[in-house]
Amino acid sequence: MGAMTTRRDGCLLALVVVWASAVGLSARQPRTVWDGVYTGAQAERGRSTFNTSCLRCHGPLVDGVPVRFTGDRFWASWGEDSLARLYAYLRQSMPNDAPGTLSPAAYIDLVAYLVSVNGAPAGSTDLSAEMIPLTRLTRRSGDGALPEGALVAVTGCLVKSARGWSVTRGTVPERARSADRVAELAAAADAPLGDATFSLLYPTSPLDGLVGQRVLVRGLLVRRPADAVNVMSVQTTARRCE
Repeated sequence: MGAMTTRRDGCLLALVVVWASAVGLSARQPRTVWDGVYTGAQAERGRSTFNTSCLRCHGPLVDGVPVRFTGDRFWASWGEDSLARLYAYLRQSMPNDAPGTLSPAAYIDLVAYLVSVNGAPAGSTDLSAEMIPLTRLTRRSGDGALPEGALVAVTGCLVKSARGWSVTRGTVPERARSADRVAELAAAADAPLGDATFSLLYPTSPLDGLVGQRVLVRGLLVRRPADAVNVMSVQTTARRCE
């Protein structure tokens, strides 16, 4: 029992070290898919996996690329977000008839392939599991900000004023994924707060009991005349703002 506990603690420590190193790297070296985050050989492995496991449901190919995963349709769904969201979706949902049955390496290769067919250049190092959360999937010509009307999740401190409800010390909006709700709430409890303020438009549930708490807000992003969220839900993270 003692040996088993030691091994488990050792594995946990290793994961913490990897996570901490990744966070530090993210702070020093923010990067996007345009920085050469995969290799040509890795994308070719991903292409082979796609043709074997995905093409039957996600075809056709046009000029050799899957049209359902390229162009405006792809960027509207996955752009201006962490590459980790695409990776998590593939692992949880694909192939349609046998989700989660490919190896972790195969899913990473698929991400590299999809990045490649959307025009991002290859680099000299394979995309790795550690670097996926640190890489943004942004349009080359974009500023990295989510567009007006995107379904987002924002964490911040709930405030009530004469002008209505808002969150202060808000985080940068991230795309909200319905399959990620539990994970989003857990991450919101520990994530560093930001410096943005978002007005909350049309909340339908009573919020007075949550004033001063750290909350996770989901809704449609409004950019003009000022940053706001058209509210779909507000959840407490069970933590008070300092």
